[in-house]
Amino acid sequence: MSWAVGGVGILAGGGPLPAQVAEAARAQGRSVFIIGFDGFAEPEQLAPWPHEMVRLGAAGRMLSLLHTHKCSDLVLIGPIRRPSLRSLCPDTEGARILARLGRALFAGDDGLLAALVRILGEEGFTVRGAHEFLSAAVAQPGILGCVAPDSLARQDIQRGIEVVQALGCLDIGQGCVVQNGLVLAVEAMEGTDRMLARAGECHQPGAGGFW
Repeated sequence: MSWAVGGVGILAGGGPLPAQVAEAARAQGRSVFIIGFDGFAEPEQLAPWPHEMVRLGAAGRMLSLLHTHKCSDLVLIGPIRRPSLRSLCPDTEGARILARLGRALFAGDDGLLAALVRILGEEGFTVRGAHEFLSAAVAQPGILGCVAPDSLARQDIQRGIEVVQALGCLDIGQGCVVQNGLVLAVEAMEGTDRMLARAGECHQPGAGGFW
């Protein structure tokens, strides 16, 4: 990979993936600095790595830290709930970025993320996907477990693909649950875990089910 020589900045939400990306980047000989978002990132996960906890609206502090630590590549990883504009309380730089985001603030996650990537690029950073560091964590095509889908499951899978493609076009969500051709739940702002919980409550008698 012909990447820049600078460090890797990780903008971290919850879960273990930010630390895993940090470990993989360090193994590639890259320096690492993590910005953990207050209320989302887990300090115990970030503790072994150079990091600082920053509130979401403090964009000026984030950019200053990333430049100070000579980060050229950025990875955005880990779940974050989208805050309301009222609760964000942006600093001066944050307000400037919000103005540059414009209508993307009211778009779905994909539209907002695309706008953020564009703005971070304008600030001199290159946004990388986590899979570029965690290639071993990317699922390969084919059957992952020991149970192959039967014809009914394949029909549910095809139905699920159609539903998710429609959701993606509308920038609503990235998942759904289908049983016997019936869509039990689709993912929206609540996230995958809550979608799965809701689908469990709607489970129909009999076999089948795909998400």
